[in-house]
Amino acid sequence: PPMAGIDFEPNHPEERLVNCVMRNCLTQNNAGWGYVLYLPPLSAETVPVSLRFENCRAVGDAAGAFGLITDNTAAEAVKGTMEVINCQFEGSKGPGFMVTNNPPTGIRIKLAGCTISDCNAASPAAGPILLGNRADADQDVGGIKFKDVVVRDALKRTPMTFLDMAGGLGVAEVTGNLILERDGQREDVKLTPELLKTWMPLLAQPKFPKYDLSQATFAPLTPGAEAAKFAMPGLGLRKVANAVLYAKAGDLVQLTVRQVQVGRYDAKPMSVVITGPDGKQVHKATVPEAFNQDTPITFPAPATGLYRLRATPDPNQMRFTASSHPLNLSAEREPIHFISTVAEVFLYVPKGVSAFGVRVFGEGLAEGVKATLCDPSGKAVEEKDNIAQTHVLAATLAQPSTGEIWSLKLAKPSGMAMEDFYVVPLGIPPLLAPSKEALLAPQ
Repeated sequence: PPMAGIDFEPNHPEERLVNCVMRNCLTQNNAGWGYVLYLPPLSAETVPVSLRFENCRAVGDAAGAFGLITDNTAAEAVKGTMEVINCQFEGSKGPGFMVTNNPPTGIRIKLAGCTISDCNAASPAAGPILLGNRADADQDVGGIKFKDVVVRDALKRTPMTFLDMAGGLGVAEVTGNLILERDGQREDVKLTPELLKTWMPLLAQPKFPKYDLSQATFAPLTPGAEAAKFAMPGLGLRKVANAVLYAKAGDLVQLTVRQVQVGRYDAKPMSVVITGPDGKQVHKATVPEAFNQDTPITFPAPATGLYRLRATPDPNQMRFTASSHPLNLSAEREPIHFISTVAEVFLYVPKGVSAFGVRVFGEGLAEGVKATLCDPSGKAVEEKDNIAQTHVLAATLAQPSTGEIWSLKLAKPSGMAMEDFYVVPLGIPPLLAPSKEALLAPQ
């Protein structure tokens, strides 16, 4: 009967995966993965892992044949080695071989003498080999050496796909060779950075530095604007919502938030944590287990400056339905996670900026958005439909900005579902405002 496959999942950071060897094992027609290693419970402080899979086989497993998932940051990514030798991965509906989040400084991976045959047929837009990251990643994924790995694929597609959920990261230290077989033809290809860019166009997209909010003092661009301009009832924020708010010392800040159901998920208490300009918590509220009810949040501002708000409606969504003070969504910590949101939001391009970008990406390969970047006159500078994998909407100004308001239009894509998608402004303050009047700008 269908099984879960062979699952390595430590439950505690002190657990060890040292000198683990698996030989001559078979998984077949499992409902999940054939072989999966889920290692986020481990970290860089954990004893480095040493793993070897030899002469193992996975046939017809539903989720995928072989997968490795780790954490990604320097402090959280477990270190060690993993060898996958002379293994066969055949006919899985998901990827034949997948690595998620593992950075080159984490587990060093060797895949040698293996065969990947007709895998990931359920996702023809992706390849049999999948590299990817999660939204909280801050390092490239990689540290993988392929040696004489045969990839047989009846579909005409690239053998390797990169799925960037963090936005702006890439792959690093992916080397070696693949032997590609299709229609009776056999080709031995060397993995080079240039070839990987042709297989994974994400790697060739323009890059812009992240803007550090802590390096400037922010204030409202339109002082005295009416509070109605600060509300965001139409912006659905999924799982985690980050925002910044400007207040003066002594102000009484009043917010209203609402939790909204996603699918059939049950309502859960939602916390809203607010930290002051000095980084210390000034208020914490708990929103009751109820959908579509407005909950007021009130707190006095002890100092003048930016207040950071973090709400956790996971697995549902939330809305900021009212605010007494200018409120912007923030991608300072992680991408802004929208769900089913059709809207126009606004960005501020500070004085002196000559180029910037907005990174947009969907959830996996099937959920996305249509996005249009517009200049201060409302003219579309770049428009992209059906954004699932990461795309950077880029703007190069004829003259450095004198301090400009641009906008981003979010609309339903023409060829896929519009559900979860993400936005990250780059090279400019990572803030999105519901109106021009709500924008916060560096002084």
